[in-house]
Amino acid sequence: MSIRDISKVILSGEHSRRRGYLTNVIVSLNALAVMGSISIWGFFIRWDFLCEKTQNYELFAIQVAWASALSSILLGLWRFYVRYLDTQIIKLYPAMYLCGLEIIPDEIPIIKHPENVSPLTKDKISKGIDWKDICNKDFSGRGHHFIDWMVVFFIVCFCVISLGVAYKFQIIRIALWGTPHLVGWLLVGNFVGLLLVFIGWLQWRGKKIKWPIPKNGSQKKTQQTTEAHS
Repeated sequence: MSIRDISKVILSGEHSRRRGYLTNVIVSLNALAVMGSISIWGFFIRWDFLCEKTQNYELFAIQVAWASALSSILLGLWRFYVRYLDTQIIKLYPAMYLCGLEIIPDEIPIIKHPENVSPLTKDKISKGIDWKDICNKDFSGRGHHFIDWMVVFFIVCFCVISLGVAYKFQIIRIALWGTPHLVGWLLVGNFVGLLLVFIGWLQWRGKKIKWPIPKNGSQKKTQQTTEAHS
């Protein structure tokens, strides 16, 4: 079987199916996280307390704090796991990129090469390739940075809402000592959510894969040829 045939098998077989599967899982998790957060706020909070004549403001504040904490943890877990899945997708890129060059014209790359890495061509591949360690961050943010910042914004908003409701109804007060109210303890959930987002981002950007690059000899020949023409 020729390299071209192997390339067709890789592009149309397991690599493409797994990439599609992981992408579909991420899309499903996106919807699940959004709907899950909305459901938590709808399930834990009894809004009719505000309409009753005997309002139980403390119970309402605790419900808001629980919804804030649990939805923050859910969003943090979502971003942490999606970052892990995206790493699994990136691991498929070297083989798909290299094999794509064998059956697709150079002008139509199937995978965008990482930043600060010269793209390969069929001519360079024929002269040999080396493998270089590339971090996930070299593929830019891949759309995850914006979503992470949005999640951080919502978690901070949840925290502010939780404290604001409890403070407005005089359930808590600002003090440097004393036993915290349950609303205060539930702020740990907001912190955990932020921590999960940060850890997911930190692990994602530090992961490395092997990426094909032209051999040093072929690179030097190319540079010498360019200098001679100039």
